[in-house]
Amino acid sequence: MTARTNDADGVQMALPISGTPKVAWAPASDDDTSLEAAAKASKSGRTRIILMQVLDAIAAEPATDQQLEQRLNIPGNTVRPRRRQLELDGLVEHSGEYRPTESGRRSKVYRVTPAGRAAATSGGEHG
Repeated sequence: MTARTNDADGVQMALPISGTPKVAWAPASDDDTSLEAAAKASKSGRTRIILMQVLDAIAAEPATDQQLEQRLNIPGNTVRPRRRQLELDGLVEHSGEYRPTESGRRSKVYRVTPAGRAAATSGGEHG
């Protein structure tokens, strides 16, 4: 693979580009397993933080997904899957109530379950 650039006189030159990008950081061992584990740990840590933010927000006051987005300043594409995971894990549930969204549609209101309240007050050993 090559790229083109101009030299000081404006003449185009070909620059060789290797097909394998250099990694800015690598673990002590260069095996793929370590790289995959590092990437997964980073993602799971961020996911866990967002799960706890969503759980804490619902524990403070029942909310719709849109209200959670606004309270936490987190996009809906991030909030909804985390709220759904909490629901599947039995930590939040539909309260039976609906509230209108900004566009006027009905949206479910979620509340914490007793297990969710315990997880929120214990610092969230959710997993």
